[in-house]
Amino acid sequence: MHALIVLWFSWVKTSGYVGVLILMLLESTLLPVPAEIVLPPAAYWAAQGQLSFTGVLTCGILGNLLGALLMYGFFYWTRERFLHQLLRWRLIKEPQLHSIENWVRDFGASGVFFARLLPGFRQLVSIPAGMFRMKPRNFALASFLGSTVWCSVLVFWGKKILGSHPELLNSPEDMMNVVRKEMFGFVLLIVGVALLYAFAAWYRARHNRTRQQCA
Repeated sequence: MHALIVLWFSWVKTSGYVGVLILMLLESTLLPVPAEIVLPPAAYWAAQGQLSFTGVLTCGILGNLLGALLMYGFFYWTRERFLHQLLRWRLIKEPQLHSIENWVRDFGASGVFFARLLPGFRQLVSIPAGMFRMKPRNFALASFLGSTVWCSVLVFWGKKILGSHPELLNSPEDMMNVVRKEMFGFVLLIVGVALLYAFAAWYRARHNRTRQQCA
């Protein structure tokens, strides 16, 4: 894994915008490419005049969106086969599938948006969205908006952190740890907002069901 991190890190430096685009595309799939070692160094080199912030951010967002759409499309078109294999191998039970389907139906684009801001969830949210056939336009828009926020935050922290500590460029793992530490507050904020939104959506749905029963 260390060798791969070093390879990816070097690729961003030598391949510029193409490297950012490809690596952020991979980051948006199930491949273990940490965005924390892609956009921050690209932002640092943009600050040094070797790249432009607009180009780095555009390639990051576009790569993330393309990766998300590839994942979404794959599970959209292989839905029946994939679900059959999950149930056949007993990797998931039908009640769990129904719960995931209800999540996609109840939260939809807003759920995708928040998931795109959370490490770990951002790569996985394309799977249920594709499996349970969320509208492509809604998924694409939510993914685009979420990726825009996520990439903007990484570019900002990359410029701020590496501008003060350029020695981190020599250690991808240390840089990744520092970036994640600095972004911890941002992640907590997103989790808090997402939980509040989920509670409000649940309460509204419950209130609507109560009104329908009384009517």
